[in-house]
Amino acid sequence: MNPQPELHDQLTVIANHGSRTLQVRPVEAVIGRGRQRRRRARLAAGAAGLAVAAIATSAVTQWGPRQPERVSIPAAGPVQESTAPAPDLTGKSPVTLRLAAGAGSQVVAGADDDDHVLADTGQTKQYPGEDNAARGRWLLQPQGATFSIAQADARPAGPVCMAGAADGSIRVRLCDSGRDQRFTLTPISNQQVYVLSLNGSSIRINAADQLTTRGTGSRVELKIAPAQ
Repeated sequence: MNPQPELHDQLTVIANHGSRTLQVRPVEAVIGRGRQRRRRARLAAGAAGLAVAAIATSAVTQWGPRQPERVSIPAAGPVQESTAPAPDLTGKSPVTLRLAAGAGSQVVAGADDDDHVLADTGQTKQYPGEDNAARGRWLLQPQGATFSIAQADARPAGPVCMAGAADGSIRVRLCDSGRDQRFTLTPISNQQVYVLSLNGSSIRINAADQLTTRGTGSRVELKIAPAQ
């Protein structure tokens, strides 16, 4: 039996089947499919770009660029003028009673030779055998709303205080609780200046530099400072 006619028939069937399935497409169809592939590629690339931009915008909106921290500096307050320390009005520390105006470096001092209280410079009035500085050291001892003004250094007879005499003069007397030893110190300014008075009468300085409640001399205005 010759197998060639049978093989020929099989090959003919295969060839006819291939001719039906492997048909060549027109040129326009090939070009159209290429255009569609390129359009889809561009659309896909554009969509990816939009997605990246959206993610970046969201990140900037949520976190944003880091801003430098602002440091608040408190405003400078008003400059306050320094004030002198308050004088000791408790009677615990010796003080100097210096005349505030119109009397140079005069201080209130007690004099033993005639027991007058004077406006003294401490230089022009010398008392032999006495400590001139001690005459100007006083203790302001509160007595209710008034003060007993005692010399810081006691005398041999005992503590001595300023006292008003019958003639209006201010003298040095042994301390007691009498009304004529109750002086008032009235502040008159923020510079710690005080007016000295006794029983409602201002203390003044007469022509002999003596303290008195009478006459028309300068009113005693004092600056009180720690004694040296």
